[in-house]
Amino acid sequence: AMGCIFWLVTGTVIRLPNTLFIAMLVSYIFSTFISYGYLAILRTRHIRGMQDARNARVDPLTQAHNWLAFREDMERDFKNAETLSLITFDIDHFKQINDNYGHLTGNEALIHLVKCVQQTLKEVAGAATLYRTGGEEFTIILPGIDGQKAQKIAQRCHDDVSNLRIEDANNESLLLTISMGSTSRQKQDVTSSQFFQRADQFLYNSKRSGRDQVTGD
Repeated sequence: AMGCIFWLVTGTVIRLPNTLFIAMLVSYIFSTFISYGYLAILRTRHIRGMQDARNARVDPLTQAHNWLAFREDMERDFKNAETLSLITFDIDHFKQINDNYGHLTGNEALIHLVKCVQQTLKEVAGAATLYRTGGEEFTIILPGIDGQKAQKIAQRCHDDVSNLRIEDANNESLLLTISMGSTSRQKQDVTSSQFFQRADQFLYNSKRSGRDQVTGD
């Protein structure tokens, strides 16, 4: 629109012959549409590229980050973060939820749990990231957070999930509990796998001790 106004003003001031003026104006409009179309194609490709890159790192069901993102971020933070903690957890008796309520309700449980934990992390640990590292298994990376604070964050996530109310197709309320393991990086942790395995071991300690609890160092 501004270009057309420019050409109209220019044609009036310079007093170009009508034939030449119309030819130049048409050429301008044509080239503008060609340029606009090309830029629109580039923008669409850019957006699709960003979406593909995001989808490669995000679980499509829950919108939590996935295992690939966890491995990449874990290696990065293990090398670079001065203080680093890890929380692992899974849903207690999740198979029974699928068997008793159906897989659709099980999926809804996963979605609601992720939203709940992400909201909690947003309130108490803004730098933390939640990952779905298995079917009903999740991990939280907490850069810049020590073991004591990680324990408190894990307990807050545990309590908030316990207060969730999820309704199935028959409007029956489903309650969730989670077992959690929490640890911080130690001097003897040579690799990120050692670090992760210790957090996972605390998770299994919680499960062996009756589930629905947080265990850590």
